[in-house]
Amino acid sequence: MAQRPEPDSAGLDRRAARGTLWVGASSWLNRLMLVAVLAVLAMRLSPRELGILSVGGLCQNALIILGSLGLADALVYQRERVSEAAATALTLAAIAGVLIGGVLVAAAPAVAAFFRVPEATGVIRAYALMVPLSVVKQVPFAQLTRELAFNWRFVPETLPRIVAAGVTIGLALAGVGVWSLVIGDGVASVLSLVLCFAVLPARSGFSWHPDLAAGLWRYGKHIAATQSFDFALQNIDYVLVGRLLGPIALGYYSLAFRIAILPFLAITYAMARNGRMAMRNASE
Repeated sequence: MAQRPEPDSAGLDRRAARGTLWVGASSWLNRLMLVAVLAVLAMRLSPRELGILSVGGLCQNALIILGSLGLADALVYQRERVSEAAATALTLAAIAGVLIGGVLVAAAPAVAAFFRVPEATGVIRAYALMVPLSVVKQVPFAQLTRELAFNWRFVPETLPRIVAAGVTIGLALAGVGVWSLVIGDGVASVLSLVLCFAVLPARSGFSWHPDLAAGLWRYGKHIAATQSFDFALQNIDYVLVGRLLGPIALGYYSLAFRIAILPFLAITYAMARNGRMAMRNASE
């Protein structure tokens, strides 16, 4: 039986170093766009309106984590029948995204009532419609990550945020209010999904392989559980502030925390993610 060739350590090191530059550039550009958007929203929106946006974004992010099922990490780890596994993961992601997004659409009034902002129902439902797009795009993102193709991943990861920032700022200055960010995020979700498939070298489409689905789930369920736990730990403060102190306090808290955490995220996100992906590739 032929032995599997040893990975080219020097080649992986070079690709990881280049990947860090691309991921770092993407992270910093996205954070700069966020700073610009937050500055305009802080001037144009009331604290209560900022709290409404925080509730909608919190719901969307929580459901993206739940709907991802750990598929992205499982696909990066996949060693055989990668194309078929990607097609199966895409099918799973589409089903999970639609189901979970639909649940949030139905539960939006109850969630808004929990945070004591009934006017947030429409915003929550709008973000619920973006959940399937955000879940599905994780599969082609994972395929690019698996190949350490961070130069190609830079396009769908960064360009949509730049466009969305322009849309959001323009609408906010025009007096559209909370919907300026919602519309901007919607534009980013659609554009990111389109671009990530456009730059993908090999498109797998939708298909179903039960054995691969089971394998993806066996690996991904642990990642999903960890991500869900981490998300809960990192966002329980938002839930408590919103529920106990109300949307105005949540608006102030959300704005202050996001600005304070930006430098930390911009540095650690790029280093941690690229290093993790390089180690996974080296272990194959």
